[in-house]
Amino acid sequence: MRKQNNQSPLISVVLPVYNGEKTIQLCVDSMLAQDFKDFELVIVNDGSKDNSLEIIKQEYAKFSNVKIYSKANGGVADARNYGVDRAEGKWITFIDSDDFVDSNYLSSFMQKEALREDTFYVVGEKEGFSIDSLKPQYNIYASGETNETMLQLLSNNGSTYGKLFLRERLIKNNIRYNENVFYGEDKLFTMQYAAFINRVIYNEKAFPYNYVNNFNPSKFMKDFEKEMINFLEIEINLKKSFSSRFKYQWLVVHLKLLVLSIYARYHKSKERKEKLEIVKNHVNENNDFVKVLAFQNWKSKIIFNALSNKSCFLIDRFLALFIPIIVWTFANKRIPFFIKRLLKSFA
Repeated sequence: MRKQNNQSPLISVVLPVYNGEKTIQLCVDSMLAQDFKDFELVIVNDGSKDNSLEIIKQEYAKFSNVKIYSKANGGVADARNYGVDRAEGKWITFIDSDDFVDSNYLSSFMQKEALREDTFYVVGEKEGFSIDSLKPQYNIYASGETNETMLQLLSNNGSTYGKLFLRERLIKNNIRYNENVFYGEDKLFTMQYAAFINRVIYNEKAFPYNYVNNFNPSKFMKDFEKEMINFLEIEINLKKSFSSRFKYQWLVVHLKLLVLSIYARYHKSKERKEKLEIVKNHVNENNDFVKVLAFQNWKSKIIFNALSNKSCFLIDRFLALFIPIIVWTFANKRIPFFIKRLLKSFA
């Protein structure tokens, strides 16, 4: 609990909540069961329309290390920024309201060494489509100096949970969640922070964060204009943060999502062609990174063909048929998890 002399806690945990009444108690209870006690939990109710706020106030207002805020709905990026602005800890980490943590979540950050301000601390996670299917995710990070390999690992696994951020560095460098980015805002936040650190320490023996992956492609399948803004914001800010160290591979995932969203939302061939031309013109004018796709796996090569002169009728028809089926499958709660898991491996 908070120290009696009103000294600031070592760690602040920021928890945004929007319509989380079904999972919020498991989440908060797991945080309050930590074996490390020098922390505060900053809960931000982001305009929930269900009973989330009532549950939070009733169950947790009595705890001295729990701060409860409520604001108008502004999205998860805005809610996290709101929480960071009100956090008092020297270090900051995050948790999502539909996840939960083991009792050693916070202590795992300090298991390998005493915390150093020049270092990015990362712990492992368990992931699954349900609580019963959670499994440790091995070898997704590494320890060492922040070379290109290290930055690539952080980019591939950029969620801000399971990572410890120095609050002073966030403030000094004005690192915030980009509210124009609706998908990948956490990855962008992580990469902007990584531009200012020298080394990473990964606790490869601890997997205390439990990520229930309700994988639903529809959450990043928006109108093309929003998708394009999302992509450009990530591209611009990554280049701004890393300059000559910028690697095109970091944008490949978001480029693929941008293209796939076209096939998920636009059913007429003429509309798809118009949107693809906009994307193609942008990457050809400003980047050469689309060529990276041509040297990856067969799934990436399909996207490459859709964006190059090799695009053909069969590829267009395949994506136009396959992508909507994928989106529908993951949005349908009646589809068994094992089918979704199989499809995700191909998605």
